[in-house]
Amino acid sequence: MNYVKWLKYCWWLFFSYKGRIGRIIFLISWIIWAQFYGFLYYLDIHNMPFPPAIIIILLLIVMYTMIPIIVKRLHDTGRSAWHVFKAFIPLIGVFYLLIICVFYRGTDGTNQYDNQPN
Repeated sequence: MNYVKWLKYCWWLFFSYKGRIGRIIFLISWIIWAQFYGFLYYLDIHNMPFPPAIIIILLLIVMYTMIPIIVKRLHDTGRSAWHVFKAFIPLIGVFYLLIICVFYRGTDGTNQYDNQPN
């Protein structure tokens, strides 16, 4: 895979709401997201020379990039993107999404959202 193809794939993965991804890609993306989040948390608690506004903006960007990944995983299981709003249900919403995205198998073949991911 050349550099331009790789950049297009990363752009699609983190910023596009179309398509489907499997569980492995979801988990790898989640690990990458957790590392960025941990790095931002480290910068915040160690009083690095960054203004809090920059940390908050970076945190919002990192959080925003996880939404398309969750939407693509929900599409793979045959659910609509509206299920993302279940994350706002106190105590159980985030766990519900994690269970759906990690443990539920994607639909075989083509569904209403796209072809089966490789």
